[in-house]
This record gives sequence, C-alpha cells and structure tokens, in this order.
Amino acid sequence: MPGPRTTTCGRLFVIHHPEVPTVDSAREEMKLFRELSPHAAAPMIMVIDKVFPPMGNDVRAVYRGVVDGEPGVEAMAALVDGVVGMGASLVLSVITNIFGGRSRLPLKMFGDVDEAARWLCKEAQVESSPEEVAAAITALRGKK
Repeated sequence: MPGPRTTTCGRLFVIHHPEVPTVDSAREEMKLFRELSPHAAAPMIMVIDKVFPPMGNDVRAVYRGVVDGEPGVEAMAALVDGVVGMGASLVLSVITNIFGGRSRLPLKMFGDVDEAARWLCKEAQVESSPEEVAAAITALRGKK
C-alpha cells in the first residue's frame, strides 16, 4: 500500500482505507494524527472500503495506543458505505474493540457520508461544517 491516505478538515483527521491497513501504514497515520493535534484530543473518522481480511491484532494495537495515550481521540466515526451484512458487523466489532472498549469515547459507525459528518460536527469540536467534512471525505476517496 502506498503512503497513508489522510486529510484534515478543521480539527477532524480523516483516514481512508481502500485496503486493509498494515502495521506500517497505521503507524504513519497515527504519527500524522498526533502532529495534527499534539496537545488536545481531536476527532477522527476512518473511511473503510475493504474489510477482508480483518485488521490484525498488531494493527489494532497501533490505533489503540492513540486512544489510550495522550492527548487521545475526541470522537470517532467509521464510515462503511457499501459494506453490508457480515462485513459491516465485522467493522463494528473491530472498531469497537479498538476505540470503544476501554474509553468513554463517543463512537459510531455510519453507512452514509452526510450522516457521519453531521454526527461528528455535533459530537466534537471539528471547526468545520458538516458539508465541508463530507466534501473532504469525498475528495480523499476520489484521489488516486
């Protein structure tokens, strides 16, 4: 997988996973996340296009380290539009395991970009409008 597919929108950190992440790509993403907001928790969204094979435990541990560490994550959304049935259940399980199992972090999974953007802007200090968030996500997904 080439370098991390990330962008920011206000204080929101957006990660696009067109493929299942590797340990190295997860480390790169979380390094960028910490650079975005080194002194305060920031909101994050993972846009997940491919769920099989599931993320390995070593990859999950990289993401979990950011949740458990300081400054942490303010709110977390997972966007899985186009992923249904068993795949969506798997994503929910993995995301809950990483981000929701050991914290009071607001966490939700969505199948719609606009719905995810509205929720994040309500739950966290994104400092962008839902329309700007949705546009940033759509633009990142469209990059080659």
